Amino acid sequence: MEEKKTQSDEIEIDLREYMSILAKGKWVIILCTFLAIVVGLFLVFTLKPVYEASAKVLIVEKSLAGELFGEYNPEYSTSSEVNFQTQMEMLNSRQFKEEVIKKLSLKVKPDELEEKINVSRVGNTKVIEITVQDNDPQLASDIANTLAQVYIDWSTETYQQSLKTVLEEINVKLEDSKQKLDSISAEISNLEGSGREVPESLRKELEMNSELYVMLSEKYENLRINEAMGESAAKITETAVVPEEPVKPNKKIILISALLIGLILGCGIVLTKEFLDNTIKTTSDVKKYYGLNVISRIAYDKAYDIDKRELVILKDPDSQVSESIKELRTNLSYFNVDRRIKTIGITSAQLEEGKTFISANLAVALAQSGIKTLLLNADLRNPVIHKYFGYNNISGITSVLTGHSRLSDEVMPTKVKNLSFLSSGPVPPNPAELLESEMMGKMLDTLSEKYDYIIIDTPPIVPVTDLIALAKKIDSILVVVRVGKVTRATAMEASEKIKVVRNKVLGAVLNGVIRKGGYYYYYK
Repeated sequence: MEEKKTQSDEIEIDLREYMSILAKGKWVIILCTFLAIVVGLFLVFTLKPVYEASAKVLIVEKSLAGELFGEYNPEYSTSSEVNFQTQMEMLNSRQFKEEVIKKLSLKVKPDELEEKINVSRVGNTKVIEITVQDNDPQLASDIANTLAQVYIDWSTETYQQSLKTVLEEINVKLEDSKQKLDSISAEISNLEGSGREVPESLRKELEMNSELYVMLSEKYENLRINEAMGESAAKITETAVVPEEPVKPNKKIILISALLIGLILGCGIVLTKEFLDNTIKTTSDVKKYYGLNVISRIAYDKAYDIDKRELVILKDPDSQVSESIKELRTNLSYFNVDRRIKTIGITSAQLEEGKTFISANLAVALAQSGIKTLLLNADLRNPVIHKYFGYNNISGITSVLTGHSRLSDEVMPTKVKNLSFLSSGPVPPNPAELLESEMMGKMLDTLSEKYDYIIIDTPPIVPVTDLIALAKKIDSILVVVRVGKVTRATAMEASEKIKVVRNKVLGAVLNGVIRKGGYYYYYK
């Protein structure tokens, strides 16, 4: 049950992150959609209307064999499939298209005309539909009807030619039959005239030839009538009418398609750009590449950029940035349930992730809640936190550790009640050795007796080993991760170094998060 719940939560988080990505790229999506709709409108107003007209032709089976040897009965469904396909091919032939071009005096080539014509079978019937599309509705109708008529004329001519050939063959057979009848009749007359008996076989032969002659004569006359009537093996069942409304372009379909294409293209660009971006952006990224849980998110506000080195929590206490700093302060209290945490080192994988900004503002937030707090600058290589409070960095930790001044002289008050500050001092040649020294440990022990919390700004973990050297002497570590700043490769490198001090790492603080409402997070 718990596993199903976890899977459900993961799906919800993934969907939320996808929505965050799309929301972040909303202007790209809007632009793509707008441009697609503009193109759609351009097509709607510039594409020529296309009209469609259709004529239908019925293929009628005409069997000359049936005419000759059986009762004539035209049938509409007995033509063979081969014959039907032959008729379809003839309708699609170049010969017919050339004839249509000639009859209508069209200034197009047969191949160009073919692009406008579609010949298809209507279901399983013997009906062929001729469909023509053209920018001119009248021309579309004329082409469909003319092609149908050209086919009918060809069919009639072909059938009449077949009749003529059969009539000639029957006529020859009639002449042969008549001669044979005359010969048999003469032979019988001679036998009867001489008083001899006429053989029965001869009489039967006369009877059979008489019947054949009569039958051939009847069929000959029937076929002569068919020939005179101009019978055909096909007929038009439906003529094409001039269409009133165009079938293309479909304005509604074009605009809906443009809208969908724009949305899909915009979303595709945003997601592709996001997936090609190999920086850490989400809580799941932090978990995957750092191996850490995110214990707090610090809001992003361009008005309070980390480079400005401002105490936002004093300047604008109601801002989202200030609220998220206070949330981090609250979350830290939960770690003090099972063990007492006083010294907290704040680091990051690399520079410009906001660790100093968060250290300074978190220290102020703790002090504002009545907690006696010391902000200590242990970034001996690139000290800047003193600028948040208007101090110089002439002396500090390095002065104490090298014996040039006393600790009590270096701890400075600030304008924030309950908050003191200890600067780093001059940059030494051996920062890691100083932080790892026994004197550093004693100094932290002394300070821990006087303060409830000591917030320590430390160097980045990837470029140098200073944090590792200091880790033995502090209670806990927070890793600041700036959204979109750290690559996955750098995050994994930091993860390897964090393993050395894993037992002291409380978790990660995701910095630079844009919060919309109280539930969804969009990552900057």
